[in-house]
Amino acid sequence: MTYSILFARRAALGRAVLAIVASLFAFPATAQFIVSDIGPDNSSLDATNPNGASGGRVNGLASHPNNNTTFFAASEWGGLWQTTDAGQNWAPLPGHVPQATWDVEVHPTTPATIFATSYFDGRVNSRAGISVSTDGGVTWTRPATATPPAG
Repeated sequence: MTYSILFARRAALGRAVLAIVASLFAFPATAQFIVSDIGPDNSSLDATNPNGASGGRVNGLASHPNNNTTFFAASEWGGLWQTTDAGQNWAPLPGHVPQATWDVEVHPTTPATIFATSYFDGRVNSRAGISVSTDGGVTWTRPATATPPAG
């Protein structure tokens, strides 16, 4: 079986993340891994797809504690992404609004609870800070204590 990992702009980061993922899970001895750079300068995805060549580097990667095929990726200027097939396909989580996403973590005993952090976006009513989902990433809330202070 071949597993593909696609990273925008940073194939070296893809190889580093691959090494971490491979060390955490038992892959078949015959498994092959392909790391491909799909940065905006060389994406062959459909130009009419708003997610086709978006993104930036992956800042954080989290795994589901009970499912070794589900991962979340926090992408700088690309938002939050999820795979449920061990990285074969990735989809954005549109309920998480901040696009400058720094990190993502899955609660170790309550995997439907996901935490994401995002960088200040320059808005007066910033969407940055810590976001929490209790339904596996479908909807998100921001605890009042997790919002960066004004100024």
